[in-house]
Formats: sequence, C-alpha cells, structure tokens
Amino acid sequence: MGYFNKRGIGIGWVVMAIVAIVSGMIAIFMFSGIADVVKENTDFNCLVGVRLASISGAQTSPCKTSLAVITPMEFKEDREGNLNFDFKNCPQVKAQAETLSPKELSRACETFRLADKGLTCWTNYMSGKGNLPTWTCSSVCLKPSYGSIFLDESNQMIKLPNKFFDFENPELDNFYIFPGKKFKSDKIQDLSKLEPYIGNSFGVELEKTDDDSIINVNSMTSGEYSLVIKLPFEAVTPTDLKEVFVNGKTTRRFSQEETYESRISTGRIKINTLTIAPENQESKDFLDILTFPIETIQTLDDDDSVKLIADYIYARERFRFTENSDWTVQYVDSDDWLEIPFTDIGFASLTRNADWDIEKDSINYGYNGVC
Repeated sequence: MGYFNKRGIGIGWVVMAIVAIVSGMIAIFMFSGIADVVKENTDFNCLVGVRLASISGAQTSPCKTSLAVITPMEFKEDREGNLNFDFKNCPQVKAQAETLSPKELSRACETFRLADKGLTCWTNYMSGKGNLPTWTCSSVCLKPSYGSIFLDESNQMIKLPNKFFDFENPELDNFYIFPGKKFKSDKIQDLSKLEPYIGNSFGVELEKTDDDSIINVNSMTSGEYSLVIKLPFEAVTPTDLKEVFVNGKTTRRFSQEETYESRISTGRIKINTLTIAPENQESKDFLDILTFPIETIQTLDDDDSVKLIADYIYARERFRFTENSDWTVQYVDSDDWLEIPFTDIGFASLTRNADWDIEKDSINYGYNGVC
C-alpha cells in the first residue's frame, strides 16, 4: 500500500511539473510570438530564458556571453581534393562567386556574418520589447580563413575556388606553402611554419595555365608540402554594415527573402554608441570620414584638416572591423544606459557627436582591443 502511495505522489509531481512547463511555454508564446523569432540562429536557451525573466520581472540576464570567431569566406574540399568556397554562412554572396574577387567576396561575407551576430542578439532580447538591462551577447574575434591542398606530385593540377586568385601577386596575401601534409589553422605551430609563396618557396614552383582558375605544380623538392590559401579578414566599415542592414537578406531566412531591415531598423544599430544611420548630421559626418582617402584629408586647405586627420586615425582603429580585432555585441537597454566618457579619446568631434541620449533599445558593436 505504501508502495502505491509513493508512486502516486511521484506521478502527481510529474503532472504538476508538466503543467508548469506547459503553462510557462504558453505564456512565452503569448508574450513574445516565439514562433516568429526562432527563424534566426539564436541561442534557444537564452531566447526562452530572457522571456521568462522578463515575465518574472528579473533585473539580470539569464544568458551567458558567448565567444565566437568570425572569418571571411570559408573553404570546403571536393572529391578531387580541390578547394571550393563554402557559402553556408553567407548564401547571399553565392551568386557572385564567379564575378567578385576573393577580397570582395570576403568583405561581403564578413559583413553578413557581423550583421547576423547583431540580429541574433536583438532577437534573443525580444527585439527591444523586454525589460532586462544592457548585456553583452557575444565577444567576437575577427580572423582570416584558411584552406589547404596536399601537394602529392609534380605536374599536379590544382583548381582554385575562382579565377581571380593570383599567386604571382604576394601583396594579395593569399598563397602560402606549408611543410607538411596536414595544415591546421587553429595550431600556432602550423601558422608559424607558413612560408609566403614568392616564386619558389620550399622548392615548390607554381605556374599558370590557359585556364585562369587552374594552376600547375611545375616542380617541388622531395618531402611533404601543402599549398595553403589564405583569405585575410578585409576591413569592414560602418558604411558596409549599414548597406547590409538596409538592403541585405537575412542568412537563416535567405530563401524566403527576409530582410534585415524588416527585423531591426538601422537607427537601432550602433558602433561604439554611434548609430550607423543617425538623424544627427554631425554624427554621420564623423562616421563617413572613414570613406575618405587619407590623401584627400591631407590636401584640405582649412583649419579642420588637422582635426579630421586625428579623427580619421582614431576611427580607422576603433570604427572599422579589422583583422585580429576583438568586438563585443551588446544589447543596450535605453532605460539603464549610462554616459561613458571615452576618456582615452580626447578628440572634440567624438565628444560632440557621441550619442549619449539613447531613447530606444539598440544593438551596439563595441571595440574591445585585439585578440
């Protein structure tokens, strides 16, 4: 008899737990329309946790800050051992794979990936409808991407991802020789062994063919070597990011042609607290100096040229997404936003243009040094 009583109590607790869970899920669905926001590649635990925390009136976020590495276009190997571009993280640029240079493709892919980080953060925090405080969603490190092909013989034909690669131009920083069969870009030891290809590196000599997308291994010395193709992280400007948020289609709903603009307005996207599409004309001028060639600024014949140069140097470092830089992607709650003095700046223009009066919740990309 006692056995059945204990079992009955156990079943009761199970039923109560199920009811609580179902009730909570119903509340979440009613409160935020969760079916609409899981379209993005969000952290589902964070998404649910934030909604429950908002319903309960919590003052802290239940989410953990994630760490991520953003690289340019990535590679995948085909059955013949050649490298192709992998468009899984930026299908938006696939149609241009044969018309854009590797540098252009990389910058485009990087910008979409940066936009996705902001959109995911925005989605997780109820698109500005929640009550939780400012929180860092992720910390991202911007790194180059690598692909490698083992060179198993002389006269080996290698098909490149597209026809715009040029191994004869070392300034493009694309071609390296690795003394080994297996190159792993996440190993510092392997990265330190890379030798830029300049005519004849490690005894490996490449030559062009009649097909711009195919090269030939003309000769190489004995030993195991791999051809490593590197895609540097190309600098992304506020203008690049704005273009994606205004005109781009989202990555996870690309086939349905969903736009970033339909999910978050550019007025809510900020870089170091300055909006990428501000109503304040002076703020716009400050961000737009990134598009000026430094030579143009140096030739300005007025008293503002010195200040512009100083702003340009600072902005180049802190307002462009560059290789090996570390950024935080933050959800900014307007109710608890505090004035941050930026004491390390000292430039009048940034003090004048700083967008301290944040009236709406937003997403902020904050420069965080090097990684």
